[in-house]
Amino acid sequence: MKNTEKLLIDALTSLDGTINPYRDSAMRAVSRAIATKKPLELLLFTCSTITANKLFSATPWEYVSLSPEGNNLTDDLPRLREILELLRTIYPIKLVVVIGNTDPYYIYLQQFKSMPKEQQRATYEKFVERWATYKVVFESWLRQRLPKHELEVISWQVWERQQEKKDSRSFEQEFNEVYADYANYFAANELDWEFRKLSTQFAPNKYFSSLAKPTDDLLKDWIRRKFSEYAVQGRWLQRAWPNAVLLQNEKPTALRSTMYQPLLQRQGRALPIIQPFGLDDEGYA
Repeated sequence: MKNTEKLLIDALTSLDGTINPYRDSAMRAVSRAIATKKPLELLLFTCSTITANKLFSATPWEYVSLSPEGNNLTDDLPRLREILELLRTIYPIKLVVVIGNTDPYYIYLQQFKSMPKEQQRATYEKFVERWATYKVVFESWLRQRLPKHELEVISWQVWERQQEKKDSRSFEQEFNEVYADYANYFAANELDWEFRKLSTQFAPNKYFSSLAKPTDDLLKDWIRRKFSEYAVQGRWLQRAWPNAVLLQNEKPTALRSTMYQPLLQRQGRALPIIQPFGLDDEGYA
């Protein structure tokens, strides 16, 4: 087992980006996974594709596309296959792909909280239906492209509810606590960078290409909410998968990795991450 552990750690190190403060944590997770004699779980986030101009429409749930084509994993699939094929020659590997689909609730659509309760509930149920449909078509899409590999696809929205019942915790309560105290968790220069980058995304061929640019105040609130969501997600991910390693494929690479860490760092811990898709600190995804 010691030889297997070394081979696996060496392989992951060779895949990782050159600058990664969370690599040591990832290697310790590998050691724990092998000690338990269970497959090494690799976590990977994806987002649903979107129709941006539906976000503030009368049917905002249609913001969630029902087609996975062009999702943010598409360009990374060749590299992902290489990673999985290399690692599975050394040790059993399980890929867990998490669809991060709660941004509309936690970040973008705060105005719906002023709706009557019944209207809120009906709107959210429409989102839940769309997310469920997207998961089915995305999972089929992904399995066709990774037919040889053990994988699981998780909808964060469904999983969050399951974990809340299991652990008697509230993600939203923890989110609200971090959001209310955001200045003590997140660096001002990182929030400023995100604001400048987000401000460019309301243009052709950008993330929100078909959505009119909101006010600066609203964008800044979105950013505080986004950072808060990531921070709580980091804690929940590590609690649920203590021996897993996150493959970071979002951009900007270093910032997205850091955004998962604030709550864990206060406990002297870190979410284990490697960055095998290259370092891109200018892109936005």
